[in-house]
Amino acid sequence: MAGALSVQFTQETIPAGFVTAPEVLLPPPQQVGYAGALAVRNLAEHGYIAALGLSEGLRDKIAAVAHQEFIRENCWKDEGPKRFGTLESAGQWLGKNGGRAMVTINRVPERQGPISLSQLPGLSVADTVLAAYGWLGREPNKHIPGADVTTAYRVSEEFRKEGLGWVTGVLVVGTAVNRYGLPPERMSLDVWDSNSPAKLLYMKLGFAERARGEPEWRPTLWAIGTEFRNGQVAVARIDEDGKAQHMVQDSRIYMQLDPQRWDTIEKAAAEKLAAAA
Repeated sequence: MAGALSVQFTQETIPAGFVTAPEVLLPPPQQVGYAGALAVRNLAEHGYIAALGLSEGLRDKIAAVAHQEFIRENCWKDEGPKRFGTLESAGQWLGKNGGRAMVTINRVPERQGPISLSQLPGLSVADTVLAAYGWLGREPNKHIPGADVTTAYRVSEEFRKEGLGWVTGVLVVGTAVNRYGLPPERMSLDVWDSNSPAKLLYMKLGFAERARGEPEWRPTLWAIGTEFRNGQVAVARIDEDGKAQHMVQDSRIYMQLDPQRWDTIEKAAAEKLAAAA
């Protein structure tokens, strides 16, 4: 992709801890890629800013969003003790396998109308509303040989109709490829088969299914007896507090970023940027 579009990789080091203040992302493609640059511009037109890095204050906002029902249903680890449940757990997670880079989409509430690109460097996420978050980091996918960079995206329920899943995805991938020098084919993610909106988003971003796990029981927020795909929700176990744990049968799908599909996305964005110049 770099040869086709002449983007220079900067190959910075992925951060491995909290930052004092997340860096507001700017539109040069050398930092975020062409699709990312277009996303930064479109976000600013609608009163949003994108930022790189996780601060302690931003961790609080992510923990609150991670407690929302849709995220708890499909990505329950986010609110728990292995990710954003506490400052300590988030700090440990940031250092996992050499680091995690967090990208956030933030609504600037006090601004009416567009934000000019010249204003972006002077803005901060401190007084914004968290709309979406995503990350990348090194983690081998045992189901996909050669894929050793994990990535994920979440959107707050208040903003789920704003197209921010796509925006978060292209910024995370664009940052991985252009800022950290990570080839697209090394990136992967996994998703529950029941999560159709996420599967469609990932395919749109250029991910393709490479493997599928066997059906397994997973926690769910659905009520006992609710029809779910081919089975019923059931009480599978009693947790340590003596409460019934609702479970449902589902399968994990493992997806890898297709470099040709990503190149197509980048080329289309480059053409749009050139036409707008």
